[in-house]
Amino acid sequence: MRERGLSWKARLRDVGLPETLLFERERPIPLLAGTRFVANASETEGPDISCRVLTDTSFAQLATLGRVVIGARTPREAFGNMMRFYPQHSSHEQIVVLPSDGTETMRHRFLVNLDDTALHVCHQYVAALVRAVMADTGLADSRPPFVQLTPHPTYGLDHLHKYLGKAVSPAVDGTLTMTLDNQVLDRAYLRRSLGRKAFEITPICGDGSLTYALRTILPGILDQGPAHIAEIAALAGTSPRSFQRQLAAENTSFSKEVDRLRREQALNRLKHSGDNVGDIAADLGYSEQSSLTRAMRRWTSKPPRQMR
Repeated sequence: MRERGLSWKARLRDVGLPETLLFERERPIPLLAGTRFVANASETEGPDISCRVLTDTSFAQLATLGRVVIGARTPREAFGNMMRFYPQHSSHEQIVVLPSDGTETMRHRFLVNLDDTALHVCHQYVAALVRAVMADTGLADSRPPFVQLTPHPTYGLDHLHKYLGKAVSPAVDGTLTMTLDNQVLDRAYLRRSLGRKAFEITPICGDGSLTYALRTILPGILDQGPAHIAEIAALAGTSPRSFQRQLAAENTSFSKEVDRLRREQALNRLKHSGDNVGDIAADLGYSEQSSLTRAMRRWTSKPPRQMR
């Protein structure tokens, strides 16, 4: 979209994602916002957008996920690295690999409900990722011999044949299934790997609590303006009432978490920047500077100027 002069920033804003996301590849985002973004993009850019975006040579643009794959010597090692890393990459996706006679079967599914358009585009992305991992082995055709994914509700699957081969068939259970040939999995890459590097696995879901998830995504949301509980509850796939009830069970609340983050950001900027107090108040979502002053007195018993 950027290359065609289209407003990708506006499209990010439309789904509640920060405009700076393109330059912050490691920044956690709500899964439902991300899937909504790519589904919306497919409506104007074409249903094969994921296969066009994720090419066999674009791993370097996939942040840490790309690096753990590039460091492998064979596709099997690359998939092993990817499987170990995936809990850090996403909290609501599941990948399993089942060995079989001469092949291995990979299955991917989302742990949240997605419509068929989003499923099609997102599973197409995973299939393109697998295709890219299998490439550069020197084989004439290293694509998976069997791919089963959710059809696009309008365009079906025909548009994927040129990327994934003729073996693409429809899935009916929302699960992406691919067969991987052992001969390809164990074939060494033609390129030199970046070397085997250890990487720490810190699951993105943290302790699995809603509070941890909220604290992970809230900074990016507040960067765009005031945080509204209805919008964030929708990103969590639940109602505002259920959202609040779960937070209460974890001994916190939405307003407490917003207040906690505002306090953290306000103190950091007052101590480490020369920004005007009024600008800080506006950036944190306060309608007036006096509102930040009252909040600062509540937090520290001091006015903002004494925190500098």
